[in-house]
This record gives sequence, structure tokens and C-alpha cells, in this order.
Amino acid sequence: MVDTPVAAAMLVLVLLAIAIPVFLAKRPYSSKDRRPAFLVPTTLPVAPPLLAGRMKELDELSRKIDVGARAILIKGQPGIGKTALALTIAHTVAPRFSDGQLFAVLNPLHPEGTAIAEALGQFVGALQRGNESVPDDASARLATYVKLTQRRRVLVVIDDVPEGMDIRDLVPSGPGCALIVTSRGGVRGVRLSAEVDLDPLSERDALELLEDVLGRDRVSGQDWSFLIRECHSVPLALSLAGSALATRTNWRIDEARRRLAEFAKERAQQQATSSPYDAAYVFLTEEEKNALRSLAAIGSVEFEPWKLAAAAGTEPGEGIRLAARLAGARLLERRSSDFSGLPYCRVPEPVLEYARRLAPLDDPRVRDRRSSLLDSASQERSERDVGQQVRVDVYTQLQAGELTAALNTAWDAVQIASDRGEEEMAATAYAALSEIYTELGDLAEAEEMAARAIERGNLRSTARALRCRGRNARRLRQFTEAAHHFDAALRRATEVGEGYESVRIHTEYAAMEALRGHLDAARRHVAAAAEQVGRGATDELRTRLAWAGAAVLTAAGDFDEAARTLLAARETEDVQLLQQAWIDHSLARNALLAGDHVRAAEHAQAGVSSFVAMRCRYGAALCRYFYGMAALGQGHPKEAAIWLQEAVETFSVCGDASVEADASLELAKVYRSPALVKLYRDVDLEREAARLVAAAKEAFERLGDVDGVRRATAQESDPGGAGGARGRGRPGTSPDRPPPAA
Repeated sequence: MVDTPVAAAMLVLVLLAIAIPVFLAKRPYSSKDRRPAFLVPTTLPVAPPLLAGRMKELDELSRKIDVGARAILIKGQPGIGKTALALTIAHTVAPRFSDGQLFAVLNPLHPEGTAIAEALGQFVGALQRGNESVPDDASARLATYVKLTQRRRVLVVIDDVPEGMDIRDLVPSGPGCALIVTSRGGVRGVRLSAEVDLDPLSERDALELLEDVLGRDRVSGQDWSFLIRECHSVPLALSLAGSALATRTNWRIDEARRRLAEFAKERAQQQATSSPYDAAYVFLTEEEKNALRSLAAIGSVEFEPWKLAAAAGTEPGEGIRLAARLAGARLLERRSSDFSGLPYCRVPEPVLEYARRLAPLDDPRVRDRRSSLLDSASQERSERDVGQQVRVDVYTQLQAGELTAALNTAWDAVQIASDRGEEEMAATAYAALSEIYTELGDLAEAEEMAARAIERGNLRSTARALRCRGRNARRLRQFTEAAHHFDAALRRATEVGEGYESVRIHTEYAAMEALRGHLDAARRHVAAAAEQVGRGATDELRTRLAWAGAAVLTAAGDFDEAARTLLAARETEDVQLLQQAWIDHSLARNALLAGDHVRAAEHAQAGVSSFVAMRCRYGAALCRYFYGMAALGQGHPKEAAIWLQEAVETFSVCGDASVEADASLELAKVYRSPALVKLYRDVDLEREAARLVAAAKEAFERLGDVDGVRRATAQESDPGGAGGARGRGRPGTSPDRPPPAA
């Protein structure tokens, strides 16, 4: 017979064994769980910074969701603010839905079944584990969605549902879920807990919106009621008109009123009715108006930039610039595909509808010409030799210093290759993009493009992409990683007999070995490059070889010979602007290390001019850094501070954390110099210097740069000893370590 206490204890254990799994299965997921069941998906776009005139609706609908409302509908005319309100509500109540917040826009140009299937696929893909695929079969996809939402707390936002559409398949199944829907009218297939029909803004709320867009100083004290009436108090129309006006800083209110009055007369002659978006159109430049009208010929809410260029009758590369102009006026959004990284544009449906309304203002021959140009561009792209476009056009533009044109041409090649399913050509284009972004100093984009090139498995493209990775790792002083990339690049180039690429890799490798003081290894790579150049010499390769040889001479302390080598290369008849700029950079670096600060400043100034002409902020920043150091060497700390400040600010947006940290340390020393402290007695330069040193130390720690951390720590603990306010001599006449190489 079992003792009563023992029996009781056993009974408790049995009950716990049953109860605990049941409790864990029923309770919502908590961030305190050691192993979450899945990664909580959050696909909501950011909420708008201002929600003018909708606080009553925001409070009412948020409260209803908080007390258990399962589905709410926000209705209203296009541009009335449905999406802005829905997103603001969603972000407000998001903490209640710990298992995910999902968002989808139903494409109005797709058939109902296709639009529902696409949204369902997005939701299932977000809710599943990373290693699970979305079912292709419609019924299986729906069953999966029902299962995934059955016992979770998920918030679903479905935007821009066509009026009358049946959305029952998108309604989450679980009792703890909620749904927010926006539409111009009613929808079917869902039992609504609440609905609201948005009205135009009051004049007070409309003025608040204009103040947010134009600025309070420009709006206050002026009578903007004419613009509010012209925009019919529609939030999107007011926002677009305000954004267009914001770029016309020299316009007085009378100029805006006059242009609207003139357009009203033209509209009357055309016997056209007014639109809330007329004001936004009137405030555009002629080029922007032409681009906006071109959207009607494209006829899609999503499109690639080349279509905009074709319909507008401009050069193919102008599409991205035109899209940027319209995006500045908020008439479209520029996006990129998560899968391919390809840029595309998305037009708000009300704007596309307005562009169609503008069509009668065009001469019929102009409308026909837009369609004809689109058809011709499509035909030309289908027949284009993408390999020629990348291997010749892109690299010709790149060497000529036309970096923006090279970037646009390479992206265009990616788009064409992707449309055709030509993976090898896409890899070639992605490798070219990696090289362009490397030249621009955008390390994150360069890495992303290199990854896209490598994953397609083409050896030639992989070799080029790995070389770009090696160059960027060298810039970050991650020498072991750089050597790994260069070795892998050489193997692939050798496999396919790429002599040209082998020269490029060997010269980059030589510069890296010289930078870290491995001179014998550097000379071996120069010799290997020279052997390849001898087999198929071109001026470009000879210049690269001279640049690499000069890097070794500089590292060996033979500054005069390095300068002679670089100057001879710079004076080559066919040297291109890009190579010329990097030679100026190397000459400035060489002179700085030699202690010749006058020549260093001269070459740095020439480099700045060349890089600015190419719109290469990164190269210009490097040369500004060198000029600042040269100015210090000549005893001009005030001038040095200006140049170094500009360099640090540019490096902060380029992605080269290593050189930004180096420049920050030098700038901190300048701020602590006795001359500058005396000159700016009312400015807390010490505080700014300390901030720069702390930021540099953090960057070096993140990069694993032990030497950098040591230097930053020394400057933290002994500011004066680093040539600061209490230090001896002039700061910065010689940098703590060799300045960055290209």
C-alpha cells in the first residue's frame, strides 16, 4: 500500500505533465521564450509622420480593435487618406498582435483571382518558417493560411481593395486576429465590426498639412484657401501640391495663384472638369509635366524607369533621373525588387488616373508618338546584345569617369538579362555594378551586387566580383579576408584564361601587400601582372601596372621614384579620367608620406577636382582628407579642420568605416590643437573631439582593427599626448599610420 503523501505527490506530477503542455500550446508566443516557434513577421510600411484631421477616426477605430473588433473598413475617394489612417492604426495596435503584422496592396490591374492569390502567397510566405515553401495550388495555399492564423494573434492590413471584391480568402481565421481594409467602397466576404467613410479635410486641418509640407514660416500669415479649394481639400492632392511648391523656394504666393488661374482658363478652353491634382501639375516644370503625362502611355502602376524615358522621348539613361524628379514631388515612389535588386517605380493609382485625364491636353500626334516610342524601345531591348552593353558600353563609361551613366547602363543590362532569363549576362552586369559601386565607395551596395554575381555561378563574373570584395576588404584593413578573396578570384580567372582580369587582381593584391608591409609578396604580384601585361598590353593595363609598382615603391620609402612612375603614367596620352583621378590620389598620398606637404596639397586638390567632375563623393573625400593632412603639415589647422570635416561627413554616408574612423581621429587632434582652441574660445571643441574619438573607437572595434582601437584608446586616455591642446608641436604633420590607398 502506497503512503498517502507519496500518492498525492505522484498525482500532482501527473497533472502537471498534462497541464503544462496544454498551457504552453494555448498561450500566445512571448518574447521571453527561449526558442520562438517562428520569426515574427512585420511587413507594415512606416506610418506617415503627420495624420492631419483624422484623430477622431484614429482613436475610435484603434479603441474598437483594442476591445476585440475583428474587421474594420476605411472607405473614401482616391487620395483621401485611407492608407495613411490604416497604417497609423496598425502601428498603434501592433503590440497586441505579437505573432505578426502583415500588409498587402491588391493590384488593380490584375484579375481578382490573381490579386487574391498573390496577397495570399505573401502572407503565407511571411508566416511560415524560412525553410518552407509557399504552395502553388490555390486550395493548398488557402488551407495553409487558415492553419497558420488559426491559433496566432496576427494583424492583417489589405490596402486598396477594388470596390465589391470578395476578400474572404484573405481574412485571418483565428479569434485573436484582426483585419483592416481600405477601399473606395464596400467589399464582400467579410463581416465588418466597424466602418468609416472619410470626408475631405476641414480648412484648419488642410492648413496643418500644408504647414507640415511647406513649413510654418511660409504658410503662416498667408491666405492659402485658394489652394485648399483647388485641391478639393483632398490630403494627397494637398500633399503633392505642397511638395511641388516646396521645391520652388523663390515663388511667392501670388505666383502660385497666378499659375493656377492661367491653368483654369486653359482647362475651360478644353472643356475639362477640375481635378484635385491640377495644382500639383501646375507647379511642376515643363520636363516634369511631360514625364507625368507620359505615365498615361505606360498605363501601369508599376514599371521600370526605361519605360518612363521612352514615353517621355528622352535618352534611356534619363529614366532614373526623371523618376527621381517625380519622386521629389511625391508623384511616384522609387523601389527595388527584394529578389533582384532591380529598380522600379510605383505610381499611386490616383496619380495614374490623373495622368490619363491629362491626355486630352496633348496633341493626338504626341500621344501616338509616346506609344510608338514605347513599342520601339521594347523592340530594341529585345534585340540588344547585353554582353556588348556591359563589356563595352559600361566599362567605356566607367573609365571615362561617367559613373552615373555607367551605373544606369549596367542596371539596364541587368533588367534586360533578367527579362530574358539570361543568368550569365545578368551575372556579368551584376559584377559590373559591384565594380561601379566599389569606385563610388558604396561598400554595402558593392557587396550586395558581388553576391548576386557570384550566386549565378559564372566564373568570369565571379572572379571580377571577388576582386571587388577583396578591394573593399583591403580598404577596411581586413587584410586576411582581402587575401582570401584575391586568391579565390585568381583561381577562377586562371580557370577561364582571363588574362585581363588576372592583371587587375594581381595589381590590387600588390597594393594590399604593400599597404601591410609585405614588400616581397607585393613585388611578386607586380611581376606576375607585368608578365600578363607583356602578353597583351593595353594602355589601361600599363597604367594599372605603374600604379601598383608605385604603391610598392611608396611602401618601401622610395618616394621620388614612386612619384616619377605615377607622373609618367598620368601623362600617358590615352589615360582616362578615372585612372587619372586615382593617380592624383596616389601622388598626394606618396607626397604626404614623404613629408612634402606642398606637393601633397597640389595633388590632393587635383584629385578633388577630378572626382567632383565624376560625381564620385568617395574619391573626393579621400583627397580632401589628404589635403587636410597637408594643410596641417603646413601649419594651417583652421584650413585643415574644414577639409577634414568635409571628408568625415562624406565618409559617413559612403560606408567605408575604416577611413572614416582614421579621419575622425585626425580631426579630433586638430580640434585639440592650441591654435584652434585659441581661435574658437566660445566653442566646446573638446567635447566634439571626444565624440569623434569615441565614434572612431567603436568603428575600429566593430571592424576588428586592433591597431585602430589602440590608437583611439591612447587618444582617449591622453588627448594632449596625441598633439592636442596640451601637447607638444604641431598635430597631424604625419598621420599615425599610412593614409588609405585606393
